[in-house]
This record gives sequence, C-alpha cells and structure tokens, in this order.
Amino acid sequence: WWLLSAEQDYAPAQFTLGAAYLGGLGVEKHLLKAKEWLQRAIDNNDEYYSDVAKMLYNLRGLDNI
Repeated sequence: WWLLSAEQDYAPAQFTLGAAYLGGLGVEKHLLKAKEWLQRAIDNNDEYYSDVAKMLYNLRGLDNI
C-alpha cells in the first residue's frame, strides 16, 4: 500500500518509504532508495512532509551519496 501510494505522489507515503529504507525498518536498508523517496517527498512540496523529509535528508547526509 505504501509503495502504491508513494508512486502516486502521496507525500506521507514517500516520506515513510524513505525513512523505512534509511533505517531498514520493515525493508532492507538501502540508502539510494531512501534518498530517492525522501527527495520525492521534498519535491512534492507538502507543507509538513516536505520539511520533515528535508531535515532527515540533511541529517543523514544523503546529498553525499
């Protein structure tokens, strides 16, 4: 459900998938997938999830991958 929703540009799902891949929560840890989904959440411009995704993205230094 999360993946289908994320693919349909639902920012909460994009953020959730990014965070899951970042921490290996329910999925295998995968930094490139985390970066992709968090960036999509940022690009979505959702008032809440875009800001939270930016913070997590920057805290984990994903721009260096």
